[in-house]
Amino acid sequence: MKIAFLTTDSREHERDYRRLGRSFGTAPEALLRGFQEVSDLEVHVVSCLKQKVALTERLAHNIFYHAVVVPSIGWLKAGYLGCILAVRRKLREIQPDVVHGQGTERDCAISAVFSGYPNVVTLHGNMRLVAKLAEAKPWSYLGLTAALENVVLRRTDGVVCISTYTRANVQELNGRTWIVPNAVDPRFFETQRKPVDPPTVLCVGFVSPRKNQNAFIEALVPLREKRTFRLVFLGKAPSGNDYAESFLRLVQQYSWIEHAGFVGREGLREELAKA
Repeated sequence: MKIAFLTTDSREHERDYRRLGRSFGTAPEALLRGFQEVSDLEVHVVSCLKQKVALTERLAHNIFYHAVVVPSIGWLKAGYLGCILAVRRKLREIQPDVVHGQGTERDCAISAVFSGYPNVVTLHGNMRLVAKLAEAKPWSYLGLTAALENVVLRRTDGVVCISTYTRANVQELNGRTWIVPNAVDPRFFETQRKPVDPPTVLCVGFVSPRKNQNAFIEALVPLREKRTFRLVFLGKAPSGNDYAESFLRLVQQYSWIEHAGFVGREGLREELAKA
């Protein structure tokens, strides 16, 4: 089987086009590692970028990489039309059996839906719900992304849901769903655990109401009065955000809580070993 795998190159996300090494999000990267183990798969990773980058054409014996350049005019405010057309041209060369769009946060899912090939999308962000929570304006990033997600979910051949929560929120728009948790980097299974004293509870995620770190802290306060442990949060707390500011005040209030911010995969492995 030949799969076209549409995902975001981190160089586009970070606007770092001079960097030599390509990388993808944690979940897509782990999934690609798994694809290497499936002998009868041929995977073509396709990423849209606004500028040319150094290209590694082969990522593994059965995984190929294609970076397509799309001018700024063809992105979000144009409904990703430039990305859709560029991806369609590339897919005519690849001739995949199925197109897999990774996430509705950017161009990947909508490019898959309008690819002209059988397609599925993985929903990571539930952007309609995020936009509603943020009371996003229609022409803002969240407002536009939520509107496009609505189109994607109605038109795709199927939705890969990473949780039952996600599935419950898409079934009214698309009845063909599969619950498949995110792939995990195999290196995490090799982590040698070295728990520290006192025991550490590790909570990983972007600080936001939907992750609900504040309620988690409040729930643990009574337990902390009965037994000793540390609570360590990993993940960005956005500045100028009321919820994040409340979170940081709670962290400062209790000496047994630490917020270490965002860490990379190796840093996460180190923290996991101690937890």
